Amino acid sequence: MKVAVIGAGTMGSGIAQAFAQSDAVEKVYLCDIKQEFADGGFNKVKKQLDKRVAKGKMDQAAEDKILGKFQMGLSDIAVDPDLVVEAVLEKMDLKKDTFRNLQENIVKNPDCIFASNTSSLSVTEIGAGLPKPVVGMHFFNPAPVMKLVEVIAGANTPKEVVAKVSEIATTIGKTPVQVNEAAGFVVNRILVPMI
Repeated sequence: MKVAVIGAGTMGSGIAQAFAQSDAVEKVYLCDIKQEFADGGFNKVKKQLDKRVAKGKMDQAAEDKILGKFQMGLSDIAVDPDLVVEAVLEKMDLKKDTFRNLQENIVKNPDCIFASNTSSLSVTEIGAGLPKPVVGMHFFNPAPVMKLVEVIAGANTPKEVVAKVSEIATTIGKTPVQVNEAAGFVVNRILVPMI
């Protein structure tokens, strides 16, 4: 499986690491609006893995295998992923524009699934007017460690896409929870009143 993660900040780099650590994933495109941002995301992953090697929790060969799956760049490198996970800033227009550009101009794989890591925005609204459906795939920080992944169907997300994303989450060692679209989804709706 090839995965493109769009947005190389804290969440994006962590999500990319979570995928790269899986034997089911052969390639991870880590993309951002500037090459230096994508490279910075990769360096975050390398730093985390270096710590694990230093503590004896991972050997150097395992780290090299994980890091060897990465290709960094602008989103135009992501022409053939099986899954795109968008992890840009929580701004509706930015998310919609990102998906529109990917779907109309960049991704050539007709079977690609498009997922958003949004923690609170409407998946239905993000996907409105796009050629292909969008599904929510909300990871928790730190993404390489936290097991829970919320899978959120928008109004136009086919059940097959939700099922496939849940299957992918399980394949990379996560525990998917399918939730209905609602403000804040499940975990944030529980956490916010406690804060």
